[in-house]
Amino acid sequence: MIKFFRKIRQTTLTENKFGKYLTYAIGEIILVVIGILIALSINNWNQDRIEHKETETLLSNLKLEVEENIKDLKDQQNLLKVRKDWADFILKSLDDQKVIDSAMFITAITRVGWIMDYSQMLPTYTEIVSSGKLSYINSENLKKALADINHKLN
Repeated sequence: MIKFFRKIRQTTLTENKFGKYLTYAIGEIILVVIGILIALSINNWNQDRIEHKETETLLSNLKLEVEENIKDLKDQQNLLKVRKDWADFILKSLDDQKVIDSAMFITAITRVGWIMDYSQMLPTYTEIVSSGKLSYINSENLKKALADINHKLN
């Protein structure tokens, strides 16, 4: 194909047909520009496809993390209810100024004094914010919610 175009170019130059050569050169430039535009279009399409796939993965992981955090919070809520029940038992015993079961009273004091350790695990959220991938998300409501979380964490 290159030999074909070279022959056309050489033929038009040797025959001193400058107008024909100029037309050929402009046509070749147009073909190159069209090729570059097609390549850019394909590259943009591929980049959009990759971003879309990555967005789906990020949102899926974020959903799993939020669900896990909700489960952990419900577990913490149940533990707090148990601690409240033990605290109510202690207060009732102190109000009555009478301990019916001293072993149970000591257990209640121990259980109320438990140290609860809870920390949210949001690695996907951290990745989204730190890597600048927040722009991948199209939902304005979700962007606002993530910005609120960021504001509360900082």
